[in-house]
Amino acid sequence: MNRRGQGAFEYVLLLGGVLLVVAVFIYTLQGGFAGVEDQVKQNQQLIFQPNLLAPLFEDDFSSGLTKWTNYGGSDWGIVADDLVATKTIGSGLIEPGVVVENSWVDYSLSVRVSAVSGDLKAPVLLTRYRDAGNFYAIQLSDDYVVFRPKINGVLSGSIHQEFVSNGFPVAGNTYLVKVIAAGDNLKVFIDDKLSFDYNVPVQYQINSGGIGLSHLKTNNLNVVFDDVVVLKEKPPVSTPTPSITPTATSTPVPTTTPSPTPSGKPTATPKPPVVKSITATPKPALIGDSVEYSAVWTNPSTNGVLLKLCSSIDFNSGSCTEKELCNAKSTESPASCKAIASEVGSFKYYAYACDSVDVTRCSVGKAISLTVKDFKPPTISSIIYAPKPASAGKPIQYSITWTNPSGEGVLFKLCSTNSIDLGECVDSQICASSSVESPTICDSTAPAKGSYKYYAFACDSISKKCSPAKAISISVK
Repeated sequence: MNRRGQGAFEYVLLLGGVLLVVAVFIYTLQGGFAGVEDQVKQNQQLIFQPNLLAPLFEDDFSSGLTKWTNYGGSDWGIVADDLVATKTIGSGLIEPGVVVENSWVDYSLSVRVSAVSGDLKAPVLLTRYRDAGNFYAIQLSDDYVVFRPKINGVLSGSIHQEFVSNGFPVAGNTYLVKVIAAGDNLKVFIDDKLSFDYNVPVQYQINSGGIGLSHLKTNNLNVVFDDVVVLKEKPPVSTPTPSITPTATSTPVPTTTPSPTPSGKPTATPKPPVVKSITATPKPALIGDSVEYSAVWTNPSTNGVLLKLCSSIDFNSGSCTEKELCNAKSTESPASCKAIASEVGSFKYYAYACDSVDVTRCSVGKAISLTVKDFKPPTISSIIYAPKPASAGKPIQYSITWTNPSGEGVLFKLCSTNSIDLGECVDSQICASSSVESPTICDSTAPAKGSYKYYAFACDSISKKCSPAKAISISVK
């Protein structure tokens, strides 16, 4: 080839190379190699992603409780390679039975559960278990899956519950129960069916922990656990913001086909009522007092509420697990109910507001403390009057000598009859006064000529509880 031909050939090759580079660049900008890049990324994920199927923990109890810490003592034992929990006399509480302490973050707990008998037939699975005072309790009882967290030693009532089926758990039936704790979300599957899905509020969140098995301590309880498996779960996935890939040429915007209008919107699970405050009157109370409890509440639905005051924080499906002090229905806030102060001491009670239509949809318990004091009323040792005899229409003075075990002052009431109610004469009042020291004097005007019989009362200045009547006869000339 001559020099001129060779130069032309080299020029063509150079021009072709430049065009090839430009074509490849444009093709790349238009996403031509995106599939290759995506495949590389997928291969990297397959190489470096942890094995989510490898159990973090498993036990079929064939070796007893060697893998567990037993806090339940003699209530827990192995029978025919099953873990059996019993309770003859219940207290209505949830406490750790057997636990595996760890610091797993996102994981699932699967257990085969059989509720054989008991007042409530209430097996409980514990997840995010940190210690005996901090864990999530998933209670299975009275037709529902119930979420009850224990935070800083305080076991909550039903924070959230979802219906499974009538009679659940049926005595003698075995259920495969799987609890998934991922991020702040809890899911519970019963026999592979999603039965509970709830995002835990911030104030109840525990980020990591181990597992445990427990039960609601009810009478004649007998529950069975077997085949425990703990698996790592993927953390909740947040949807990334898509990146914009520049293109060398503009691409026509495709016409958007409108989605068909749904026939109906899904109904959101209504939120439970909230007890904003609870008060007690009188406070402190005296033994025998009728104490009125008043709760300020809100209900996201348009229904009223059923107020229940319980002796403990344990509350299940609209009912106090232990003693119910009082209850009342109300269509407007506040709701009030009354209970007799029957014991001396300091007490903590819990108020719940349940939707008046769906009484299983209830608030978190609102605590109130009450001190009940022993009470002995004042006593009157003597009563006198002067002048003696009195003169009709003239001043007359009555004086009582008294003692008051409470240390408070007294109200002196002189009544025409021996009836008094909360420090007030039921019939006519002759005179009244008060003092913090004995004796106490009250002044009046003598009635018309004749003989009269009056009744003196010394009433505690705080409680208005009164002494027995002390009679006095007067003569007026």
